[in-house]
Parts: sequence; structure tokens; C-alpha cells
Amino acid sequence: MECYHHHNQEAAYRCEYCGKTLCEDCFDAERKRCKGECETWTPEPLSAAKQAGGIWNRTAFKVIIAILAIIGALALLFLSICGIILLSL
Repeated sequence: MECYHHHNQEAAYRCEYCGKTLCEDCFDAERKRCKGECETWTPEPLSAAKQAGGIWNRTAFKVIIAILAIIGALALLFLSICGIILLSL
């Protein structure tokens, strides 16, 4: 692999933020990121909703989705049974 910035140098590292392959001159080993570009990047603080896991990680939401899926499957089963009964008459 070659360095993203220096095409004549062998890449020895990969930036943990952007994934670019980098040589020793372009890599900040302490922060495990690109020097210059990703070096100054800092993650934005999480909002209260993200810290709580958001709606997709809540157990109640998952239970509701599972119940709706079961109701949908039962409705399809009921309709297919009704269809078989009507066709057999």
C-alpha cells in the first residue's frame, strides 16, 4: 500500500477516522489519525437522545415492532385459511 499523500512512500498506518493509508510522516500515532486533516477533528458532544440510545435502541420500541410483526403474520395466516375455505366450497 502507498501513502495517501506521498505516493512514493509505503503506508504503514491507517487513520481511524477517515481510513486513509498513511506513512509515518502523515500519521499522528498518539491520536491514531491523519496529521493536519483529521488531527484537529473532535467528535461533537452527544445529545441527550443519542446518549439514551435513541428510539432504535429502546427495548419498548423493539417489543412494539415484534408485536406488530406477529399481528401481521397472524392476519396473513387468517386470510389464507379463509381463502382455502372459500375455494373449497
